Amino acid sequence: MYEQTSDNWNMPLVLLGIVLISIGVLIGLWVVSVTYNVLYHPEDVPILAQLLSVAESDEELFRATRTDDGFTFAGSEGLRGILSLFVLLFLFAALGAIVGGFISGGAKIVAAARRKDMK
Repeated sequence: MYEQTSDNWNMPLVLLGIVLISIGVLIGLWVVSVTYNVLYHPEDVPILAQLLSVAESDEELFRATRTDDGFTFAGSEGLRGILSLFVLLFLFAALGAIVGGFISGGAKIVAAARRKDMK
């Protein structure tokens, strides 16, 4: 059905595409498992356990004091915990983009190898 080409790049391209798709799926499954643990068992995730202990304290998050020279701002452990939680959210968003890149890149490589094989 297909003509046999003398080009030997088709099989390595397909394997590379499959490897990229597999890496994307594995990273995606890891992100899903971490997200599941964060949602249903937050005490088992070490960084969240630390953030939860800070969040349960009665400490002020932020303090601003007016002085003769201007204002003085001070943040507490809870504020740093909230900021680190936002950084974690951005990291998970970046991981989602990386997963999408691996999967779509691998799919495009496999499609390009198949088109080359059909000629």
